[in-house]
Amino acid sequence: MAAKLTAPTRIAGKRHADVFPHPFKVVAVRRMVPVRWFGQSWGASVCDPVDHVETPAGENCTRCGEQLQATDTGVILPYASDPPASMPYHRNCYLREIIGSVGHQNGNCSCRDGGGGDPPGMTLREAADAAVTLFYTKETPAL
Repeated sequence: MAAKLTAPTRIAGKRHADVFPHPFKVVAVRRMVPVRWFGQSWGASVCDPVDHVETPAGENCTRCGEQLQATDTGVILPYASDPPASMPYHRNCYLREIIGSVGHQNGNCSCRDGGGGDPPGMTLREAADAAVTLFYTKETPAL
C-alpha cells in the first residue's frame, strides 16, 4: 500500500512555511509509518500496544535470514522504497544492530583497529543473542 500524501500542516494556526521557513516550496509531506512490534512486550517504549501486530511467521529476519516463528518477538521497520516495504527483525537481531557485536562491546573491533566481531562458529542469530546477553550483564564503567 502506497503512503498517503497529506497537505502541508498547520501548527497552532500557523502555516507550515511560517513554522519551518525554507527557500523551497513544500510540495507534500509523507505520513510517517511507525516501527511496529510483534510477540511479547519486553517493556521498551517501542512496545506501544497501538503498534502491536501479528508475528510475520514465515518471513525471514532482515539480519540473520532465519525464518520467523509464531512464538518469536521482534520489530518491523518501515523501509522507504517504492512501493513501501518493511523489514522484520528478531528482537535480539535488531538490538545487535544498535549495541554492536561482542567484539565491539569489548573494544576489540574494526572501530578500534581490532579484529574481533561476532564470536567464531556462531550463526548470526546466536551472535546477536550473545551480544544482547553481554550488553545486559556487563558492568557499566564508573565515570
